[in-house]
Amino acid sequence: MVGNSTLKIWKLLLLLSACSSCSFPIDLEYPASSPKLVVNALFSPDGPIRLSLHSAGQPQGAGAVPIDNATLSLFEDGLFQGHMESVGNGEYRSGLVPKTGHRYSLSGLATGFDPIFAEDSVPLPPLLDSLTFHKNATVDEWGTFTNIVRISFRNEAGVEEYFQVGILAPFEGQDSMLTNYGGINPYALNDPILQEEGMLDYFSFSYLVFRDRSIDGRVYSMDIPTYHRDPSSSPRLQLSTLSEGLFNFQKSFIRHLDQQSGFNDRLTILWNEPHQLQGNIEGGLGIFAAYQMVEVHFTPE
Repeated sequence: MVGNSTLKIWKLLLLLSACSSCSFPIDLEYPASSPKLVVNALFSPDGPIRLSLHSAGQPQGAGAVPIDNATLSLFEDGLFQGHMESVGNGEYRSGLVPKTGHRYSLSGLATGFDPIFAEDSVPLPPLLDSLTFHKNATVDEWGTFTNIVRISFRNEAGVEEYFQVGILAPFEGQDSMLTNYGGINPYALNDPILQEEGMLDYFSFSYLVFRDRSIDGRVYSMDIPTYHRDPSSSPRLQLSTLSEGLFNFQKSFIRHLDQQSGFNDRLTILWNEPHQLQGNIEGGLGIFAAYQMVEVHFTPE
């Protein structure tokens, strides 16, 4: 009986081995699609509006290609403000500095592409009251002591606002190159607003986004667990207010990264579908959206 079972197991292993070594070429047919312009523009009152413009990559063909010959027009509250200037490699600049509460629109034309249009309004600035650092203040789900950055902030009563918070540090000591790698410890997050937003379901080392459902004009304190321990790393906290369009885009981007990482449910990367990014470009792809940000340096000691 034992010998018969062993023989069956060996036959099964041989069959699996033979199947795993087989491969068959498959010709895939992709549906025809018109070429799309991809816009990447995040703007704030800290400087004039700039953007990058590329063509969308195709399943069979060239990847993203910079577009330098587009006509891009900017509007403030519906009034024409001028054309953006191409500076090469798909980059465009303007002299238009956005203002809080105003609406900005972009329309664009480029040969061979559908016309594009997008608009967004600049949110109110973030109101950060305080920031304190607490060493080894909590323990994450792996039993590791974790530092806490505690922030207190407010919002305007009766105004729906959207927030983003991140902890960054200079990459290889260069202040001009910030990285959020290792900034937030997702294993120690337990804030009720983040839980209500669904952020605790995503494995995010980078940014946290949430809306002010439970704040509405009062001071709110949030504990952000961080891996940073070295005072020489010069970490800083960024608290931003986002437009609704940018909030939806950032949240969809975090979900996309989570589903593709496989960390949250371990091996789910093997069967997860990519999460579609929620852009706001009519006739194209990408994002044209506004934010305001405050940045505070802190010492992790």
